[in-house]
Amino acid sequence: MRVPQYVNKPFKSPVISRKPVGATESPTSAQQAKAPTTARPLSKRAPLDTAPSISKKGAQGVAYYSIIYRKRSTKKHKTWDGDGTAIEMNNGSFRFYKDDGRFFGSGSLGKAENKFDKIFTCSGCEVQLDHQIEDEQETSKLDETLGSSVKPPSTLFSPSSGHKVQRGVSSRSPSPGIPVVHYLPTQKFKPAYRSSQSDIAELAPSAANTRKFPPIFDPSQIEDPLIMNTFTEAESDVIVDPILSKHLRPHQRVGVKFMYDCVMGLSRPLQYEDDGKTSCSLPKTDELQGCLLADEMGLGKTLMTITLIWTLLKQTPTPSKENTSQFGMSLQGLCNKVLVVCPVTLIANWKREFSKWLGLNRIGVLTLDSKSTPEKDRLNVRNFLRVQRTYQVLIIGYEKLLSVTEALQQESSSIGLMVCDEGHRLKNGQSKTLSALNSLDISRKVLLTGTPIQNDLTEFFTIIDFLNCGVMGTFSQFKRDYINPITRARDVNNKFNEIIQAKGKDRTDELIDATKRFTLRRTADTISKFLPPKTDIVLFCKPTETQIRAFQKILTNAQLDFSSITPSSSLALITLFKKICNSPSLISQDSYYLENIKSKSDLTGFLGLDSGKLRVLLALLENIRTSCPQEKVVIVSNYTQTLDIIQNILESNRFSFTRLDGNTPTKERDRIVRSFNTVPSLFAFLLSAKSGGVGLNLIGASRLVLFDNDWNPAIDLQAMSRIHRDGQRRPCFIYRLLTTGCIDEKIFQRQLMKNSLSFRFMGDQGSSSSIAADDNLFETNDLKDLFSVLVSTRSNTHDLICTCHNQKEQAFDLKATDAAAVKAGTQGWTSAMDLMANMEKVESEKTAEKAALVQQCLVDYEHVKTLNAHRIVAEAALESQTDVTFAFIKSS
Repeated sequence: MRVPQYVNKPFKSPVISRKPVGATESPTSAQQAKAPTTARPLSKRAPLDTAPSISKKGAQGVAYYSIIYRKRSTKKHKTWDGDGTAIEMNNGSFRFYKDDGRFFGSGSLGKAENKFDKIFTCSGCEVQLDHQIEDEQETSKLDETLGSSVKPPSTLFSPSSGHKVQRGVSSRSPSPGIPVVHYLPTQKFKPAYRSSQSDIAELAPSAANTRKFPPIFDPSQIEDPLIMNTFTEAESDVIVDPILSKHLRPHQRVGVKFMYDCVMGLSRPLQYEDDGKTSCSLPKTDELQGCLLADEMGLGKTLMTITLIWTLLKQTPTPSKENTSQFGMSLQGLCNKVLVVCPVTLIANWKREFSKWLGLNRIGVLTLDSKSTPEKDRLNVRNFLRVQRTYQVLIIGYEKLLSVTEALQQESSSIGLMVCDEGHRLKNGQSKTLSALNSLDISRKVLLTGTPIQNDLTEFFTIIDFLNCGVMGTFSQFKRDYINPITRARDVNNKFNEIIQAKGKDRTDELIDATKRFTLRRTADTISKFLPPKTDIVLFCKPTETQIRAFQKILTNAQLDFSSITPSSSLALITLFKKICNSPSLISQDSYYLENIKSKSDLTGFLGLDSGKLRVLLALLENIRTSCPQEKVVIVSNYTQTLDIIQNILESNRFSFTRLDGNTPTKERDRIVRSFNTVPSLFAFLLSAKSGGVGLNLIGASRLVLFDNDWNPAIDLQAMSRIHRDGQRRPCFIYRLLTTGCIDEKIFQRQLMKNSLSFRFMGDQGSSSSIAADDNLFETNDLKDLFSVLVSTRSNTHDLICTCHNQKEQAFDLKATDAAAVKAGTQGWTSAMDLMANMEKVESEKTAEKAALVQQCLVDYEHVKTLNAHRIVAEAALESQTDVTFAFIKSS
């Protein structure tokens, strides 16, 4: 069904009659001599009788006036543009209607003594009262046509209720011989974008009788309208502009309504199920006005947010509380200005998305020049806040926000909504960016992130307290009520203490219920049916002899004291080991090696480019170029030095490529992305995970290689989501390269533990990976194990979880068995020695428990010892090689 265009339909020209209203006889010859040969033009103002008269009102109890109006102008000699009608309300104000019945503004008399000398200004027009309409026939028709505008005074008229207005000169006409202009009844006036009260009653009978204002869009004229939830005091329904709602998928419709409910302070029940197609009345609460949209990457958070912004800019459920314009709806909606804060790499993407969904003329979007001075930025921000009609949305990067905070603070009350993209950047409560945002007087906030929980609940509290200050109490209260009991329950030593475990579970459930009121989380499975299939492949790459000798030299000759090593002091050594996994040549540029190891053990002879991952990458690229010439590849790394090495390999093998990293100018980023997605000759895209791995749509590629991994699983998840997004038409393959038996595998295992924290508190219980995982299974004592190198294994991760013989292994649960055994030994009275023995048993079984947990995290993956060429095309060239020792594969 074609969506109608919501524009006014033109009227026919009015029929002009020369006969005075109420006249029963023809005028005398003297009168005919004085009468003009044509009717008075609409643009000329009739003379007024300045003598006072008693105001005669219609049946509705209000007075009607004929008016003349013109566009506001600075010309010295002004002319009037047309006629209309004014209604004098009971409170002394006036409502103005054009000659076709359209409402276009209102005004009050103010200090003026004579209402006929007053020049009213509204909606860019100047209006002056011409004369009062007192003829009973005319006032009765005006009562019939405009009566709904004055019952009660704050209620709008329904333009579909009757005929056009009949104008005329009353008994106060200066000369009885001047003919009267009549607007005779013609077709009914019913714009397509307006809904009559009967239309609303058909849609929502329970709410139709309580609405003072019709909605701005007619739901009966929209295919599958999206109607926002309402509340008791609402005066009008809010209906999403069909130019946006027609593009929204079911989960996005639910997301828009959820965000609207949160920023409007509507209290949603915990078990509230929203299908996105119906609306209901929800109670108001002053506690919440912030929303956390925590959907995974690729679900359309940007489109949902733009829909919310456009709806709040142009509509409001309480029009009488706002400045009114056409049809009594608010001039700017509930919000006048919107602030969008995002990483600098996404500014151009946000602006492009506004243009994509709304066009260039509907909304004004301001972005600050990256090369402008702080003084100019502050001036632009002040102008944005003070000038109402030019720009409605300001998009600014987190970095530049600090330089314009003072300018924003001065006028922050005019900002009705703040959106923070990639909101996990605000997890640090001590950051200057968070302090700057908290200093702004903006109550309605939306925070977008696919990874709201990355490390612990302290960061989660920082985010939710920023959105809804005080909703979870102070941090000390939150720590006492939630963090401490949950942490104790997750402690290995308390795993079988029933009292601590029960309290931890109760507080976990309580926290989940409390945050569900303003947190919405959906996984990528939500849109799986809309996207092509995706295959995740974890490839274990055999280290080369050069890499193994480099590891051994550092461990044996560097005299490292592992007995006193701590997580903080080991970070530099971890980074060094990760660089060796990528390429031994990176050692020569590592600061830790140059300062602490080179003097003890010179590794000059081990600095070649040779590495297992580089070999696998080159073979993979060669096979894709040969077997799938139409496909492109995105290669992601956390290190620009690694990207330099890969770039040299691509150049030497004549692969066409482009690159985006932290050194890429902001203005060039958008052009690079567009060219890669559209230019067929570009084969590869080199991407820095931390500077360009968020928010980019690289759907021109259908294959992505994650060359190295990061401790923070959110960074890797963001990077791997660049290609499997809306608009992708090819089956996608995601390759993760891990060096077998080295620190790469340990980081991979640690990521599985960290993901479990997010699974638990973000409501992903339906996922196969949503398990009762323990993030604390890796402790300080395990740091030494990070630096061990296992040269004889095909996969340390696989060795940890099973000794399978089939391609897909069923998960087993050692945890339940061990827990039952320990519990059996602690029934009834237990001596201290028996309890100590049981605790030692628990500690000895920690390895088995970790194995069960990792296996459950990988339960959907096939365990492949020999790559299957006919199932995975790109690995055909690798089957005969020994560089790939093992693989985990999952298709979805």
